[in-house]
Amino acid sequence: MSKAENQPLFLGIDGGGSKCRSIVVNQRNEILGTGVSGPANPMNSFETTIHSIVESAELALLDAGMEKSSISQLNAGAGLAGVNFKEGYDKIMAWDNPFAKFCLTTDLHTACIGAHDGQDGAVMIVGTGSIGIDVRGDDHFILGGHGFLQGDMGSGAWFGLQAVRRALTSADLLSEPTIMLDLLLKHFDSATHLDIMEAMANKPAKNFAQLARIVFEAEKLGDAVAREVIEQGADYLSRLALRLFERNPRRFSMVGGLSPIVLPFMAKEVRERVEPTLQEPEMGAVYYARTVFELS
Repeated sequence: MSKAENQPLFLGIDGGGSKCRSIVVNQRNEILGTGVSGPANPMNSFETTIHSIVESAELALLDAGMEKSSISQLNAGAGLAGVNFKEGYDKIMAWDNPFAKFCLTTDLHTACIGAHDGQDGAVMIVGTGSIGIDVRGDDHFILGGHGFLQGDMGSGAWFGLQAVRRALTSADLLSEPTIMLDLLLKHFDSATHLDIMEAMANKPAKNFAQLARIVFEAEKLGDAVAREVIEQGADYLSRLALRLFERNPRRFSMVGGLSPIVLPFMAKEVRERVEPTLQEPEMGAVYYARTVFELS
């Protein structure tokens, strides 16, 4: 394809607590290239976020067979974690970005736009964090997303934190035994639970999210403590979804790496309402950019 055929070029950015994924798209919504980089939540680190955005964009350009310098031709739409907070939004919008045009919204909004192929609907993200939204035009009804320290139950970070907490109290013989202790010791190649403490001291949400699989692995091995943790997280997510259902959304989808893993443990009413996502969040960011820039 010639460069003229591919104009205008769009960049769709989906940035969360664990990674940033970008796609370069032409005017026919054909994905030309994809790039993946590190975390992109400005409330955790502004510098890391802008580095991840630029790196993922450049990787997407290279994947499309284009030069990195073409970044200045891209009409970029970004859906990022953390920009639901004014501080995070203002930091990114004040950034002297390298794009032709740039617009910003939350990763939740673009996930919803993508899941329903540009139409209204509800979505719940279950990844590093957990949050839900029902979109009806400009009316955005949001639940959860309170952050790692304040909430985000049922999220990857929350499950990882529970694994560490339950394992440590088990090691101190202050709670019932759990296989999660053995799995964490193996994960960190450690001989004592004190090594787990040291490894996870002052770590951000994304590090705990990487341990979420420990809980589900232990449950498969018949661990009652892990099962209790999963049921607690799944119950919260079910209640969040049911609150969204009170608004009778047109469609409901779940996105995020943990969604298919935790869904089997959620309430039947939720499992029966989940519909497949029609597009990925980064394509939702492209749809958003098209609307904002009024480009076709």
